[in-house]
Amino acid sequence: MLAEGNKRKLSDQEIEEVIQRGKKYFEPYGRVDSFIAHVRYNLRARYKTTMVFYYNRSSYAACEEFQTFMDEWCLNDYNPHRGQDGIYEIPIVPSESYIDYALYWFGKSFEIANNKGVYHDNYFFIPSFNTMMTNAYEKEDGTIMPSTGVWQLREFQKRIFTFMNERGMEPIVMVHNTSTQILPLYSFATVQYDWEWRYSQGDVQNRFPRKYILLVSTGELAGTWPVLLSDHGPQANDPWIQKTYIAVTLVHDLLGPVATWVPELGKLWQKYREPFLKLAEEKGMIAYRYWDEREQPIRAENPDLPGIVYSLPGKEALYAITSYSSKDEEAIVHIKPDVLGFRSYKVIDVDTGEELKVENNTVRFILKKHDLKVFRLVPAE
Repeated sequence: MLAEGNKRKLSDQEIEEVIQRGKKYFEPYGRVDSFIAHVRYNLRARYKTTMVFYYNRSSYAACEEFQTFMDEWCLNDYNPHRGQDGIYEIPIVPSESYIDYALYWFGKSFEIANNKGVYHDNYFFIPSFNTMMTNAYEKEDGTIMPSTGVWQLREFQKRIFTFMNERGMEPIVMVHNTSTQILPLYSFATVQYDWEWRYSQGDVQNRFPRKYILLVSTGELAGTWPVLLSDHGPQANDPWIQKTYIAVTLVHDLLGPVATWVPELGKLWQKYREPFLKLAEEKGMIAYRYWDEREQPIRAENPDLPGIVYSLPGKEALYAITSYSSKDEEAIVHIKPDVLGFRSYKVIDVDTGEELKVENNTVRFILKKHDLKVFRLVPAE
């Protein structure tokens, strides 16, 4: 029915039939209300979307396969879960049997539910004390030196990537950074999910150092497509906080999806991001990021005022600049029109629609602390 709801709009009767069929599986755990809410939402919210199913690298005691394989999957040599019937999560390190089990069910989701990818949450090191299935070992003092499970975690993503390729699918293999990036775990990932850290904790320039963003969030080191969580918490609809979110993401070329539960962010994306996305669709568009080791057609003298340029040579350019300074600054911005393919040009403030004064290919303006400014450059008439 997820597949059907993905292709067409389901009737109330069809959704009610799914609820009646599935309730009995959730009644023993007191989760019927939650099940019903998820069914009604998911069977209506996935119409014409690309569905990527969410998984944790874990199991649960009520799982029949877990009762057979728990000694291979669990983080300890001896486990208290034998005969239990709970649905709480039990963390695992993915042994070969677990990976086989998981891929079997991934395959079912592809075949039956129109699932297009695999997303893994909480993909980080959890110490494993299982001396039989990981590299954990007993030390001379009798304590256990745990294993990170790094190679098993890497193998899991490799198997998913290979499995999807063998099926002729685009391998959407997505992992959650969880505020770090352990490169072996990303060797076969194609998409990453970052910025769960520090929801609504003030200006985004203060949350994530630029070195972290360039090393981790852009995905360039791992070779993954970067996706960011939108902001959450009490400041999610604060216009200024969300403008700092837009400023940092736009300047770092992180034009990810917008969360529908953050209306203020959606409004700002429409104003600032959409022009960049529209220009990106044009054949011949060139992006210049401030960290690129090449000539920059537009740049500020102050290194604490980084920017990004999208250029359609000779026709249009967009320039976004933000401030990482601790105070308001005069931005002195130099323009190289020949690199942009302009003989003559004008600079227009996207916020006001006004043309800025340009002298000797230089623009000057006051940029407030952590603010964002976006300018459009077009040929002069």
